[in-house]
Amino acid sequence: MKLWIVNNIIKNKEISFFILSVLALYVTSLLFYWGLGDLFRINRTVPDVLFVLIPYWFISSKWKWSILIPIWAFSVYAEVNILYYRFFDEMMPMSSFFLWQNVDSLVLYNVPSVFKASDLFLFVPAISISVLYKYMFSKQFNAPGFVGTAMSVRVVAVIGSCLFFAVSQFDFLFDRSKLEADDCIIDEGVTVGNFAKSKFIIPVGELKTDLFILGWPAYVCKYALYEMQGMMDDRTLTQDEIHRIEKFMQWKHENQPPLPVDSVNVGKNLILIIVESLNSWVVNNEYASREITPVLNRLLKEDGTVYCLDMTSQVREGYSSDGQLIYNTGLLPAANCATAVRYGDNRFIGIADVLPDYHSFEVIVESGKYWNHRVTTHSYGYDSLYENLIDKYADVDIPYDRMLFLEAEILIESCRKPFFAELTTLTMHAPFNCEGVDRQGWIDSLPEINDVHKNYLQACNAFDRELGDFIIWLRDNDIYDKSVIVLASDHSMKVSDDMLPYGVTPVTFIAVNTGLTKGITKPVGQVDVYPTILDIMGISQSCRWRGLGCSMLDERLGSSVMYPSRAFGEDSLWVARQVEAWDISSDILRGDYFNVVDM
Repeated sequence: MKLWIVNNIIKNKEISFFILSVLALYVTSLLFYWGLGDLFRINRTVPDVLFVLIPYWFISSKWKWSILIPIWAFSVYAEVNILYYRFFDEMMPMSSFFLWQNVDSLVLYNVPSVFKASDLFLFVPAISISVLYKYMFSKQFNAPGFVGTAMSVRVVAVIGSCLFFAVSQFDFLFDRSKLEADDCIIDEGVTVGNFAKSKFIIPVGELKTDLFILGWPAYVCKYALYEMQGMMDDRTLTQDEIHRIEKFMQWKHENQPPLPVDSVNVGKNLILIIVESLNSWVVNNEYASREITPVLNRLLKEDGTVYCLDMTSQVREGYSSDGQLIYNTGLLPAANCATAVRYGDNRFIGIADVLPDYHSFEVIVESGKYWNHRVTTHSYGYDSLYENLIDKYADVDIPYDRMLFLEAEILIESCRKPFFAELTTLTMHAPFNCEGVDRQGWIDSLPEINDVHKNYLQACNAFDRELGDFIIWLRDNDIYDKSVIVLASDHSMKVSDDMLPYGVTPVTFIAVNTGLTKGITKPVGQVDVYPTILDIMGISQSCRWRGLGCSMLDERLGSSVMYPSRAFGEDSLWVARQVEAWDISSDILRGDYFNVVDM
């Protein structure tokens, strides 16, 4: 009986090609999970693959080749996500697939650093099934009078695939122990309904977690629908939503009032340096009894420095652009999208807006098309954007941050005072192999750390040296003492497997020449930078909008919250509000609140 079935399958070209297609997509799926460092969905991949290939049974024989499209499409999708995962330790958000403006020579230059020869195996199944179709099946499928599989077999195959897939997805109906999975529980209680809502509708904190819970077909459907819903959302705030925002702001006004800071900094210049991927463990640390960042370390010890080396990274899918959003606006980024792209044309109340009669400008090394910079520069209140220094200094072999500080010196020297300058560094951008960096032999010779770790330390050291030269220039030109200089990491970066995951590693905040001397040891969040700058600059009293965070100068602050509710530090009275702040920020962004309500 078994031999008869096998013989008939072999003779039936339609079924044979289907089985081979299933095998090709199955192997590609396993290679995908393996590339992400996990194979625990190996048992549940078969129903996923059968479900994806259901359209095969509805395609006429002459169009059977089209089943190769999802196989090739998934192969490309898998490779892109594997490369992205090696870079960011997370899956690529659906919204990022539409950010074509971020793809240019700078991005492509970094691809080889995360590409592995083993990645080529990911395309072997797609290539193999394409070759088999070309030389073994195409003639039969296109032959006149080709007889396909009986309708009864097609019906059984479709219904069976659907049931198999449904059972694999709704296994928690049959095994209630599944309801205890921490990754799929929402606040309303552990019930079948809430579990299903959490699994299929509500995005979880980590995309990779959702991928392994759902499998890639259901994951793609869930987040594609979520992305479409976000683009089609009614952005009109209801009166209840406006009331909720106002109630939150009223609570902040009553419980986190502006601090009576000495007005010594009123009228000073403000230089905000957003440092690419500056993990706090680099600062004030030594390797082989030598400092990686001697300039930063010296700044920590100066009178008038306020600093915190335990700042929680609160960026999401917008990464660097989220850090810039948080620092400039006091808001938190939206979930599962690049906030600067989706909401970049909103009205914001940026630091540049509230500094009275300041000339403000932003300097970036890369093109302004990245992360919608040409739009957000003006949305955040800046007068000017200076961009694309890579092209301007193309004939000079110098690191990115030297380009940045040289341009800043030219602009500062000629601009109207007082000024607010935001400078965004780039030398420390992964994979940390910026050209023009003067590599330090003692770092390359460090034992027991991998090459990526060494490259990261080289980049940190190179930035530190350029910062030192910039500070010397400020002093020599009588600008340093007239300026407050704030340095803040845009986000953290994982540089070796034994380190904390991306996002969990603390980042750095340093404010120099403030008139205050304070080392903050309790956890704070990036969202706390905005009100801290307002307090330091002595303008808090005149600002109705002080952001969603709390000033680091407030002694009661001792906690921070990473999306959606992971708390760090003491369980203070702020934690519940810090969790709520994520939802409040989402409403403000979605409804363009500051364009609706006069602030």
